[in-house]
Amino acid sequence: MKKLIALLLVFASLCSVLGLSGCQRTNPENEESEKTEGETESYTHPHHSIIFEHLNDHERLYYSCTEHSMDAYRAIYQETGYNPVVRADNFYYREVENVTGKTQQKIYTDVVVNEYYMVGCRYFYLTIEDYEAIQEYQNRTGRQVIYPMIKFSDRDEMKMRTNNANIYYKVEDVSATFLKPVFDENGDYIPNYCKYKVGEIPSASIPEYNSLRIEGEDGFIGEDGERYYYAYGRKDDGGVEVRIFVWALYQYVKETNTDSFRSIESYFKC
Repeated sequence: MKKLIALLLVFASLCSVLGLSGCQRTNPENEESEKTEGETESYTHPHHSIIFEHLNDHERLYYSCTEHSMDAYRAIYQETGYNPVVRADNFYYREVENVTGKTQQKIYTDVVVNEYYMVGCRYFYLTIEDYEAIQEYQNRTGRQVIYPMIKFSDRDEMKMRTNNANIYYKVEDVSATFLKPVFDENGDYIPNYCKYKVGEIPSASIPEYNSLRIEGEDGFIGEDGERYYYAYGRKDDGGVEVRIFVWALYQYVKETNTDSFRSIESYFKC
């Protein structure tokens, strides 16, 4: 029952997540996209029908996307290897004013996004049976479905309300309205996963995991020179809370015909 309630809440909140993504989306069935209350400007694309003829059925054209949204897509790409951005060739700068003064904001136009990949990761509550079944699938196919967990203290409160599990990296202030990532010397996101030392008994809250690891079978070397593993779940009320790449779970459901995630397609039908 707890898992069912959690899944229903996820599906109810997903459309609101997409609506707050910072992208102005199009509607291929209409000449104009829907406008928010008080808007008068038409967002009809000058080559609307032509462009949509060249899109795959899982792709969506956005009239504009903020740099903040594009960075979020890049973070998904870095973690999973699946790039939500199909095309983003054009951009311009606009002046915006905030509490610190006027700044230049980069806006990308005519962005084509893969709406399967853009969902990224979400939190799920699994039974032990489903948790083990997905691990077996990962070992058999070599496809990563479950991704490392994030500590509660490092989870963004707003993202938790919408079940967005894509903030897996270090940020300057987790309580800020717009989270500012901390990048490494190469400009990459710095993972902020739960971890434990190889060879030591992990916390009682960390369930046993015997499957694919994004850090490799031997773990990784921490800043202290010790070798670590990431934690791939958190025990919770007889089950396991996990971070799952939704597109990979969708493939798992189709290939195994499992009944555990019957509403998985709801993620892609807002």
